[in-house]
Amino acid sequence: MRLHAPRFWESSNVISWLWLPLAGIYGLITWLRVLAYQIGLFAQTKLPVPLIIVGNIRIGGTGKTPIVIALAKALHAAGLKPGVIARAYRAQSDQEPISQEVLPHHSAQEIGDEPALIAQQLAPYAIPVWVGKARGRTALHLLKAHPECDVIISDDGLQHYALSRKPAREGGHDIEIVVQDSRGVGNGFLLPAGPLREISARPRDLTLQLTQQTRQQFDGEPYSGGFTAVFDTKSPQTITTQMGLAYPLVPNAEHTSSQSLIQLAHWMGKQHADQRVGALAGIAFPHKFFMPLKEYFPNLKTISLPDHADFKVNPFDQFPTDIYPLILITEKDAVKCKAWLDSRVWVVPLEATISEQLLNWISAILRRGDQHPLKKE
Repeated sequence: MRLHAPRFWESSNVISWLWLPLAGIYGLITWLRVLAYQIGLFAQTKLPVPLIIVGNIRIGGTGKTPIVIALAKALHAAGLKPGVIARAYRAQSDQEPISQEVLPHHSAQEIGDEPALIAQQLAPYAIPVWVGKARGRTALHLLKAHPECDVIISDDGLQHYALSRKPAREGGHDIEIVVQDSRGVGNGFLLPAGPLREISARPRDLTLQLTQQTRQQFDGEPYSGGFTAVFDTKSPQTITTQMGLAYPLVPNAEHTSSQSLIQLAHWMGKQHADQRVGALAGIAFPHKFFMPLKEYFPNLKTISLPDHADFKVNPFDQFPTDIYPLILITEKDAVKCKAWLDSRVWVVPLEATISEQLLNWISAILRRGDQHPLKKE
């Protein structure tokens, strides 16, 4: 079953117009739900520490996970002690009303591919990651287990209004960040006429517009990122992401270290000139992964899987070994491929960097208020 967004979501057309009555009903239900939280009909959970929500208003992936990882690392480097909460979409733990910490022995099938990736990336910094359906309860459990944490980052959750927040735009110390990719808001219609969970004019504290570096600019140093020249929260701020050094899913004698894409392209040209490269992605917008790869491998064979694909069946069997000596996958998919030890597979990470201006703005917001648990500098 394919779960990719329908094409009619990207423009205003006859098909999208036919869905507008249902979109109107969806919008009304959403408005009533928000109102119910605002007037106290539904209970909300208030956290004792600041909250940063990194989410989107468009259904499907827009690039939140690299931003969550980069933000957590940046806050840690700035002397804060962040914790991360997420939901284990399509995982075993998402079927139960519990909250749990993501630990090294957990598989992606148990706690979700995105939480598994986030936890893997943040483990060297001892940044805790917890998963659960009820984000407020999950955050409280995290804080009880890790009382040293002084800020919570929520991977998604803008529409989870049971998690109380006083946003920065209203003078609070919580931050709502909307992440957009190159597709923007599509045709601008609500579901099911368009891709939006909420109207495009939904208030937020900051919009991050992700663009992707097509050619890999690696010079031996960590990617420094590309940013909007002037930082202004009133307009979308551009962050340029880049594919980092690829690494083998299974280390082998021929390849023991990470390689740039240009190095892999040279290796293919020298050792396997008459063969092809395969690429596989189980993400919401596979084209975002495939497009930059085609700059290096013009005859790339691509296979798109549903977002959060479970990889219970070996997907690499679709690439015959005598034709495809190299297969490229995302890090989100790699955390689910531990059972398939194929030496042809290389993992290509997507890297983002938080600018100093953005970090300074976030830090200033987090330190608002005399009653705030963070100490002012």
